[in-house]
Amino acid sequence: MGNVTGETVIGETGSSIPAGIVRKILDTLESENPAPSSEIKFEKPELYRKQKICALSGKIATKDCPATTEEFILKGQKLESCDWHKIKNGQLEVNYPDEYQRWIGSKNINAALNYQGKLRFAYPQDRSVFLFDTNMPKQKQQLRIDVTGGSEDEATLYVDSQSLGTSHRPFSWYMPVEPGTHTLVVQTKTESDRITIEVR
Repeated sequence: MGNVTGETVIGETGSSIPAGIVRKILDTLESENPAPSSEIKFEKPELYRKQKICALSGKIATKDCPATTEEFILKGQKLESCDWHKIKNGQLEVNYPDEYQRWIGSKNINAALNYQGKLRFAYPQDRSVFLFDTNMPKQKQQLRIDVTGGSEDEATLYVDSQSLGTSHRPFSWYMPVEPGTHTLVVQTKTESDRITIEVR
């Protein structure tokens, strides 16, 4: 909610506008039904059914999901069963998808990540274009490189065939920004991935 143009709503914060509307709706509903014992009845949606959902993954909950919620989903809609939670050796294991690895690795989050999937660059993407700022000192311009997946815990990054070093999980490096076209290769003992980026 806000201005369609994206301009600031003077005198309001981002959350105060929708919060104010919700409060007015609740106040209106309460004033129309003042008796504490009265309940507002809502018709059950005909085309939807209630389904127990894993609160973390948003998929159909299994017996291993520690937190669940009920959601209305469209009848006939196919949802996958949660594959994030598994009990192994009596312990709950959470298998976050690859796209979460970069985010969790950058935060101070105590999460047991089980890395899976193909070794690949999470950031930047292949054929990305970056701009070199001539007004900024060269040594202060660096690009963070993030890699996910793979079956090993060490990977080496090569920029234009020169090693930028070996990283332990989560895989991350800082690359000096130099104008030109650059080939980035990440390599473990058994896997590799390659992208090309341009700095203008």
